[in-house]
Amino acid sequence: MPHFIYITDPMCSWCYGFSPELQALIASTPDAQLDIIVGGLRPYTEELIPDQLRHFLHEHWQQVAQASKQPFVHDGLEHPGFKYDTEPSCRAVVAALHLAPNLNAAGKMAILSALQTAFYAEGKNVTQKDVLAAVTSAALRAQGVEVSEEQFAAFWESDQCKNETREHFMQTQRWKVSGFPTLVMEHQEQLALLTNGYAKLAQLQERIAAVTNG
Repeated sequence: MPHFIYITDPMCSWCYGFSPELQALIASTPDAQLDIIVGGLRPYTEELIPDQLRHFLHEHWQQVAQASKQPFVHDGLEHPGFKYDTEPSCRAVVAALHLAPNLNAAGKMAILSALQTAFYAEGKNVTQKDVLAAVTSAALRAQGVEVSEEQFAAFWESDQCKNETREHFMQTQRWKVSGFPTLVMEHQEQLALLTNGYAKLAQLQERIAAVTNG
C-alpha cells in the first residue's frame, strides 16, 4: 500500500497546477495513503500585497497556466485590503483533516482542490473566515461529511486548530522543505523524494518505480 506525504499550500500556484497530476496518481493507486502537510508559503503576513508582488504573481500564474493547463483568474489578488497571508487557508486544510479524520486520499485531495479552485479559478478571497467556511464545509459535505459553515468556522478559529497548523509549519521546517509542491513516499521506513516542484504523472510513476525497485 503506497504511502505518500504531500507538503503543500492552498495558495501556492504550482501546487494548484500540480493537483491534477497528483489526483491522477491517487486514482491510479486507489489503495494509497496520503498525508497532507501544509507548509506555509507566506504565513502570518501582515502587510497589504505590494503592487510589485501582484505584478510578479500575475506573470508567474501565466507560466503555471501554460505548463499545467489549469484555469486562472486574477481577481483573487485584487480584493480591497488583500494580504497574501496563507496561514488562514492552510488552517482550513488542517481543520478539514481534523473534522474528517477518515477521508481517503482522493477525499483529502478534493478538499485541497476546492480551496485552490476558489482562489485561482474563481478569484475568491481565501484569507477570509466566511469564504473559507463556505468553501471547505461544502467540500466536506460533498465527501459525505456533514459539517455546517458555523461548525467549521468554530473549529477553524480555535486555538487547537491554530496550534495544529503551526505544528505543520514546524514539521516542514524540520524536514528542511524549501519549496512546494513536495511529494515524498514512505518506503521501507525511509522517506524518498518523488518531486520538489511541478511534475507530470508519468514522471511521478517513473520515480515511484525507481524507489520501489531500487
